Amino acid sequence: MKLKPTFIILLILLTVTLASAGNNLKQSRHPDQNLSVSPVKNNVHNLTLSEARSYNRNNANSHQWWFPPGLVPNPNATDPTFAQVVNFIKADPTDKKLYLSGVYECDSMARDVYNNASKAGIRVGLVDIWLQGEDDQYDTCYNTTDKGLVFIDCTGDPTSGCSGCGDCDCIVNVTKGIIYHPHSLYAPYCRDYTQGQILDYKIEWSSVNSTGTVPVAQFTVNKTTGNAPLTVKFTDTSTGSPTSWHWSFGDGQSATTQNPAHNYSNAGNYSVVMVASNSYGQSQQSSPKTITVTSTGTIPVAKFSTAPLTVNFTDKSTGSPTSWHWSFGDGTSSTQENPTHTYSNAGNYNVVMAAINNIGQSASAQGTVIVT
Repeated sequence: MKLKPTFIILLILLTVTLASAGNNLKQSRHPDQNLSVSPVKNNVHNLTLSEARSYNRNNANSHQWWFPPGLVPNPNATDPTFAQVVNFIKADPTDKKLYLSGVYECDSMARDVYNNASKAGIRVGLVDIWLQGEDDQYDTCYNTTDKGLVFIDCTGDPTSGCSGCGDCDCIVNVTKGIIYHPHSLYAPYCRDYTQGQILDYKIEWSSVNSTGTVPVAQFTVNKTTGNAPLTVKFTDTSTGSPTSWHWSFGDGQSATTQNPAHNYSNAGNYSVVMVASNSYGQSQQSSPKTITVTSTGTIPVAKFSTAPLTVNFTDKSTGSPTSWHWSFGDGTSSTQENPTHTYSNAGNYNVVMAAINNIGQSASAQGTVIVT
């Protein structure tokens, strides 16, 4: 995310001033429990940021991942609870630093949060997010032991977009295919904006967790077709001993139980997917299963009628006629210049008109009126 450039003198003054406020307690967290994300393996780069950006601007279908230098991992760091993440973010002053385009941007801010968390013994990931049509966004993430992956955007400029509350920490759903849309963590929720679509993302973790495997999400269903209303039972068969689940039923509804049942009220085809998590991370999305729900009645046959149809006829004749004769094709006629006629029944009607002046009578003009 890029903000307007600011003078370096202002950067120095505000950095000193705002750093002293970093230990103040922030307001209560803005709740957002609807996180649905996928883990990605660590990535190593050998390009500069400028080279990566240049490549990405010129190659829409491929991507060069880049992580800022200066990351300080902690091999002894452990996964935190969600409360530990919130407490750390509250105390961390990075969001109060001044954003300066080309000097101190989102990659630098995410690096500083990463290093502060790593120093505090919190296992943290630095996330490179590929956004459609924009430069990459950099966030941090935490594989919490009670709520799974949580993504935090600490990019901010306390002199502009965050001036209402003085804090720029945001929670954000990082899922491939959706719009990047951070939400401010603190009342009065002064930060709420959108960027491009998330095409993909990579995570660089501060430590490798203890030996174990991320689940492989998979499931079975007791039926795949039936008449509405249709209740379907879903059974988790994931490997890797998951401890939490997130189901998407394809009709806008979801569940977090291990083996849910779901009722489909309307006919249609519904694609169901799920992800499973354990203390080592969150699985890739499962292969989808399609539930086909049919109606017990008959499908409507669309029909409509325009009859009775009232038509306004307007004379466009040249030569200054002084009288007219209209034949409406249904056995009726008129001698008005601009008559109005109502057709009571459906049909194709051939309308004929002749115009007359003191020189003589015109040839006939014809047209068809179709009444359904």
